[in-house]
Amino acid sequence: MISSILNGINKKSMVIATIAVFIYIWISDFLIHGLLLSGIYKETAQLWRTEEDMQGHMLWMLIGQFLIAKFFTLVFIKGYNGGGVSEGLRFGLIAAPLLVAPNFITHAVMPIPANLIWMW
Repeated sequence: MISSILNGINKKSMVIATIAVFIYIWISDFLIHGLLLSGIYKETAQLWRTEEDMQGHMLWMLIGQFLIAKFFTLVFIKGYNGGGVSEGLRFGLIAAPLLVAPNFITHAVMPIPANLIWMW
């Protein structure tokens, strides 16, 4: 089944694209969560792991970011029709709700401020 999904995909391009997306996710997450939202995180420190504890769980974060990069790349490649940048932007607009929607659920089950949910 997996081989049929990967059938016809340029594996080298897939690896390069996955690495590029992973790097983008890692950098943007650092800028957003490490810098932009750091004040809100400090205000709600009781909800989060300590900085030291987060560092101890960094492998879990990297695995999650890598899996997001890999499978979003795979979905894009399988559906790519040669539309260039505009197709990539459309894909991003369609795919973004898949990443954003779970934040609303998180807000429902955890006491995370709504303004933080909107910034995620």
